[in-house]
Amino acid sequence: MLVILTGCTAGAQLKDGIKNIYAFRAEHLPGIVAVDPQGNPTHQGPDTLYTIYIESAKPIQWLKAWKNGKTYSIIAMPVADTPVDAGIKKANGEHVLIILTKGNALWRLELTPAEKQAPAPQKIKPGHMLLQGKQGTKTIVRSVGNEVELKLPDAV
Repeated sequence: MLVILTGCTAGAQLKDGIKNIYAFRAEHLPGIVAVDPQGNPTHQGPDTLYTIYIESAKPIQWLKAWKNGKTYSIIAMPVADTPVDAGIKKANGEHVLIILTKGNALWRLELTPAEKQAPAPQKIKPGHMLLQGKQGTKTIVRSVGNEVELKLPDAV
């Protein structure tokens, strides 16, 4: 089964030019777990990988993100080849395909834990993440909810 996410927008376009935001997460369990001298694991739980695709008409320099009390650095990369197969939904096995609206650009944002924690610029709704960027001299802050959990390929 295939789920297609197209670039249609609901409601008015915002001044920052963002048309759509697609947020995904995947949980990664390390294959080899480091242990302390007593044999206890030094890493607790899975790593959560966050990937966000942003469709926009105007460029934005993405700076930081916040989720569950943690600060993340953002690695933003333009996506040249569309449509994009974002992955497989963990809940039902459907492929997620992102189709870009003509005239817009698509960016892939990868979130990595920041070396230094920073306070979020505004209150974050439960279950949401906050993205912060710059567009010229203007600061852009977007709240993002409705993350889709993706299934990672099985480890070899």
